[in-house]
Amino acid sequence: METTRTERIRLGIFLSVLILGALAFIGYVIGARVMVKNVNYYTVFSESVEGLTRGAKVMLNGIDVGRVTKIYVNPDTLHQVIVRFEVTEGTPIKTGTRINLTGGISLTGIRYLLLSGGDVHEADLPPESLVPAGVSFLESVTGQAEELAVKVETALNQTNKLLADENINHLTSAIAHLDSVMIVAHAIVKENRGPIAQVPKDLDSLVKETHQLVSSFKDENVAKKLSTALSAIDSQMVNLDLAGMAASMDKASRSIELLTRRVDMTVYRNQDDLNNAVHELRSAMENLNELSRKLRENPSLLLRSK
Repeated sequence: METTRTERIRLGIFLSVLILGALAFIGYVIGARVMVKNVNYYTVFSESVEGLTRGAKVMLNGIDVGRVTKIYVNPDTLHQVIVRFEVTEGTPIKTGTRINLTGGISLTGIRYLLLSGGDVHEADLPPESLVPAGVSFLESVTGQAEELAVKVETALNQTNKLLADENINHLTSAIAHLDSVMIVAHAIVKENRGPIAQVPKDLDSLVKETHQLVSSFKDENVAKKLSTALSAIDSQMVNLDLAGMAASMDKASRSIELLTRRVDMTVYRNQDDLNNAVHELRSAMENLNELSRKLRENPSLLLRSK
C-alpha cells in the first residue's frame, strides 16, 4: 500500500521535530556542562579506597556538589592513594574542611566522598589545594579497639598480681583472723549484753539531767542572785579607800628606802671599826681554838697551870 503525499509530509514533519528536540536536549546538556565552572582539589587517603571509582559523587551535607576525576597511587609511597575531584564553583571548601569515604560499600558497590567540617569565618582553600582526609570509621574503631585491648591487658595483669599465691595466703590468714575476732566479739557481746542494754538508758537519764541543769541555769532566780552578788561586790569596791591604801603603801615604801639608806651610811662610817672588831674577834677565836686543842691533848694543864 503506497503512502499518500500528505502522509509523507506528516511523517517528515514528525521526524524533523523529533530530531530538533533531540538536538536541543543535547545542546542544553552540553551547554550546561560547558557553562558550569568546576574547581579542582585533591586528597590523600592512607587506607583502602575499594569501591571508589572515577565519576563517584562528592557530597556536602547530603548535596551532590562534585565528581571524582582521578584516582592513583602516590608515587612517593605505596601506602597512600591520591584522589582528585572537582566541585561546583562556589562550594564552600574551608581550611577546616575534611573529606572522608562513605562507611562500607553501598548496594551498587560505589562509595562516595563526604565533605564535612569547616567554619563560615575560615578562609577558603584555593583551587588545586589539598583537602585533608579525616579519621575514617575503620581507623577510629581500630584505635578504640587497641586502647580497649591495652586496658584489658592492664586489668588482667593487675588481676594476676592480686591473685598471686602470696596475696591469697595473706587474704586467707586475714579472713581466718577476722573470723576469730568476730567469735571473740560475739562472746564479749554475749557476756555484756546486760550492761550494753543499760547504756541507752544511762544516756537517756544523763540527757535528762543535763537538760534539767540547763533549765535551772535559765531560771530567773539564778540570774537575780548573780546580779545581787555582783552589785554587792561593786559596792564593797566602792567603799574601799583605794586612794588612801595607795598613799599608805607609797609612804611605807619611802620609809623602807630611807631606813636602808641610813643603815648603809652607818655601815660605811663604821667600816674601820667593824673591820678591827672582826679582826680581834678572829684572833680571839684562834686563841680559843689553840687553848681547846692544848686542853684536849693535856687536860692536866687545868690543874697545874696558874
